[in-house]
Amino acid sequence: MILPYKNLFSKNNLLNLLLSLIPLSYIAGNLIINVNIILIIFTTFFFFRGDVLNFKFNFLDKLIFFFFIYILINGFYNNFFNFNSNIPEKNFILFKSILYLKYLFFYISVRYLLKINIINFKILFITFGLSALFVNIDIFIQYIFGKDLFGYEATARRLPGPFGKEYIAGSYLQKFSFFLISYLIIFHDLKKKIYFDISLLCLITIISLGLILAGNRVPLLLFLIMLSIGVFFQKELRKTFLIYVSIIFIALVYLVNSSRDYHSHYTGFVKKSFQISIYLKEKINNRNVDLWKFGATNLHIKEIETGFQTFKLNPILGGGLRSFYINCAKIDSKVLAEVNRLGGCNSHPHNYYLQLAAEIGLIGVILATFIFLLIILNIFKLLINSNFNDYNKSIIMPFFLLFIVEVFPFKSTGNFFTTGNSTFLFFIIAFLISLSEYKTIKND
Repeated sequence: MILPYKNLFSKNNLLNLLLSLIPLSYIAGNLIINVNIILIIFTTFFFFRGDVLNFKFNFLDKLIFFFFIYILINGFYNNFFNFNSNIPEKNFILFKSILYLKYLFFYISVRYLLKINIINFKILFITFGLSALFVNIDIFIQYIFGKDLFGYEATARRLPGPFGKEYIAGSYLQKFSFFLISYLIIFHDLKKKIYFDISLLCLITIISLGLILAGNRVPLLLFLIMLSIGVFFQKELRKTFLIYVSIIFIALVYLVNSSRDYHSHYTGFVKKSFQISIYLKEKINNRNVDLWKFGATNLHIKEIETGFQTFKLNPILGGGLRSFYINCAKIDSKVLAEVNRLGGCNSHPHNYYLQLAAEIGLIGVILATFIFLLIILNIFKLLINSNFNDYNKSIIMPFFLLFIVEVFPFKSTGNFFTTGNSTFLFFIIAFLISLSEYKTIKND
């Protein structure tokens, strides 16, 4: 009886537990996310010490190392030679650049754990998926009863669930719920196919309804894109896809027609998308754009404009990590007057690529884009390879789909360099690069 008790606290179980806590740490907040990833780094290096750095890194690994080295060099240059601000923090840019290295060590840790087959995919998928299901249920409770399990009250057109005043429940569901779908596809033990099909349809429908009620329109669209792409590679999704799309369409029509708030929220999304396309067309044709005309009803346009204008200040190297808000105040005075009229500069331009361009320049954008494209190309080759078995494809699928929509250039995003986004991105990248090297993934 003593041996199983000892095994419960083995290094394998401890590391799997820390990885499984990642989605829960997102609910708890950035502090807990940071604590969790630091624990993963220190635990990995404590148990395996020098072995972590001894395994053979591939070309993509080296590109990622270079990306972090570039950020560090860029931070040093911008901090001492290209940063002029009245902010009280001395060496602000350099400090942020050095701190960002923790994501490199997090990436290396996850890569090593995958390399030595410590990570239990069954546990990982179920814990990630159940965390998303919990948020989903909490949103339903908030919608029906006016308050969620934590006492947070429902709002008119967006439900935050357990996130309180932060309206990010939709983004959370989009990031973690697909693991529950994949768990059902890979590890289900339902005896009859009909039970599996019904379970899969119900699960996808529940997740989608949660996304609709959360009110985050881009995550809902991204989830639909993930399912659409998944249909091509995952045969289990094909039979239920058309039924599922019909159910979601009916649910959206009902919600939009039964609630004035949801009607304006979702129809406004279509209107604003057209406004952005018209604005971009005008910019491409070098026509003068009245920012107030567009931005007064669509603040996304203001963010795009400030991102572009801030990038123009330092196009090659950018202004340094987390410099956007400070440098935005230095853009063309006429444009800045319009921006201030619309509420002023934000902390980031709400698009990964605009932010990378403004903060680490064209060199940084090109390097990041090259890494992203190589990863997508490598995984796509595996998925169409007949020698890559169905189990391997099913394991890699959620990571691949999440990565595609995470780096999709034409969408609004959070801050690329924040804790939540960087942790998620390099976690997914570590899995994709590691899984692409596997000939056979261990079946847990």
